[in-house]
Amino acid sequence: MARQERVRRRRVAAPLRLFAYGTLRDPLRVRDLLGHARRTVPATLSGFQLRRGRWPYVVPGTGGKVEGVLLLDLGADDFRRLDDYEVTHPRLLAGAMRRLYRRDATEVRATDGRTIRCWIYLPNLADWRRDWR
Repeated sequence: MARQERVRRRRVAAPLRLFAYGTLRDPLRVRDLLGHARRTVPATLSGFQLRRGRWPYVVPGTGGKVEGVLLLDLGADDFRRLDDYEVTHPRLLAGAMRRLYRRDATEVRATDGRTIRCWIYLPNLADWRRDWR
């Protein structure tokens, strides 16, 4: 298989949805950040627990469930803005270069029972100051 075809398939397989469990649950914040509203549906992330530090974050937790929303039909420009908002690339914060979150693929359950593949922002706690947790 040619490299270009593999890359094309990988792009098609990438989810165009984001599970939001913290500040991105707010539709006004999303609209301000992306420049347009996004359709959402309620969803649940299993196997994690929500923590509230300086910013909300999730950590693995047996039996845990985190309620949130799926932001639907996101494009590449949307993800560039979201990645910047979530500081997924190193940025100078509190006197050090820090990367606060990373975007990973996961699965969540929608309220209609469907399992849906999507992106999620997980904390990069190694770059967080202790008083931010």
